[in-house]
Amino acid sequence: VRAIGNYWPYATTLYDYTARTMPFTQPGSLTPNEVYALVAYLLAENKIVPADAALDQRTLAQVVMPARHRFVRDNRTGGKVVK
Repeated sequence: VRAIGNYWPYATTLYDYTARTMPFTQPGSLTPNEVYALVAYLLAENKIVPADAALDQRTLAQVVMPARHRFVRDNRTGGKVVK
């Protein structure tokens, strides 16, 4: 099942994605505080942080996502380099 808890290795990646893509009709128009609030809501709904969690630049980086250690770094070599 794709859910925030097992789809994102880092909460900061969720912040970046949300900041760039939300809202759907006007991507990138949210203020940083609105993005932190939305990410806090999403993480709380997925039971990753408490419902009353206040996220900012410092605290967001401290969130440990449940599937963080399930992601494997791609260390393949050879083949065409894509830039």
